Amino acid sequence: MQNANYYTQYDAVSGAILSTGSTSGRIPSFSGGTASIEGSFTPRLFYVDIATQKATERIVFVCDVTRQDNSITIAPLPFGTKVSTLGEIFDVDDGVFELELDQPAQVTISIAHSHYFPHEFLI
Repeated sequence: MQNANYYTQYDAVSGAILSTGSTSGRIPSFSGGTASIEGSFTPRLFYVDIATQKATERIVFVCDVTRQDNSITIAPLPFGTKVSTLGEIFDVDDGVFELELDQPAQVTISIAHSHYFPHEFLI
């Protein structure tokens, strides 16, 4: 009986883990912007560092959330962070997310990045 070879498929640009699998033969190679590394890693806990091609533990977002009247700011955020609120998704490319509300209201804001644990704020 052959031993199984475990592998993790990931996005070759962001390092986000897409799937894990096993094979009794060679670890498959992927195309279309994906790649693989040896070993099985949980997407919820890890991402693949593109530079080293090694699984790396996700970390916690460290950012400040401020609200002044109807203006909300979250910073600093890493490039590529996705922010979702009020039914819309925004890409952060300058390290700062700013939201101006029309009227006073409590809103839920979710932030996500493949290298960080997702986080949600009720502001």
